[in-house]
Amino acid sequence: MSVSHLIKHSAITTGILSLASFGLAASPSQAVSVDFSSWDKLGDVYTQPGEASLSNDNANFQDDSPQASGYYNLSGNNPEEASPNPNLQDFLGLDAESLDDDGQAYEGSAIKSVITAQAGDKLSFEWRFSTNETSNKDFGFFLVNNNVIKLADFTNALQSGTSGSFQTNTGFNTFSYTFNSAGTYNLGFGVVDVGDYVTSSALDVKNGNLEEVPEPTTIVGSLILVSAGLLERSRKKARK
Repeated sequence: MSVSHLIKHSAITTGILSLASFGLAASPSQAVSVDFSSWDKLGDVYTQPGEASLSNDNANFQDDSPQASGYYNLSGNNPEEASPNPNLQDFLGLDAESLDDDGQAYEGSAIKSVITAQAGDKLSFEWRFSTNETSNKDFGFFLVNNNVIKLADFTNALQSGTSGSFQTNTGFNTFSYTFNSAGTYNLGFGVVDVGDYVTSSALDVKNGNLEEVPEPTTIVGSLILVSAGLLERSRKKARK
């Protein structure tokens, strides 16, 4: 073996040993579907496989005159109180004032679940907010632990609804959230009536996916394979 071949052989072998010393095994990145229909429910929630729709329309009162009572109600269940009794907030593990965004939250509906995530995992989903509001800022939100992330209120609902549906909506949008650290997270979605009990709004969520980050060994393993290939080529050349 020539000096140059010896140097190459030593360098490649050292590289393989250095990479292998990480002690990690490769596994590719993958996305896991999130079934919103299986989450815990409170209030007016309608589900179908993989999807959930929530409204704040009371089935027994005429919230959206001239439409009949419960016209926009989805399930036959009434939205839950947010004040004076913070039943909605209690369900989500929130303080009583946590949903008072641009006015007092009166009632609403929600779903929730608990997931375990690693640092760098990304949750994505599609959402649409629909409403008949033109003054009070009913809103739809996404919840991560105690962090209420507002998705939209009536000022964001710029698309006109079809006949028989809500007056305006946002259309479907994609939202993604990256977890900064490994742990267990309380997640939720909700829609809230702000300022009064009338004039309804709704939130639809679907196509949820949790994309797991590749384990460090995925990258290291690939580098080991490349280095091993270079070593084999070096050996073949040395034999010639």
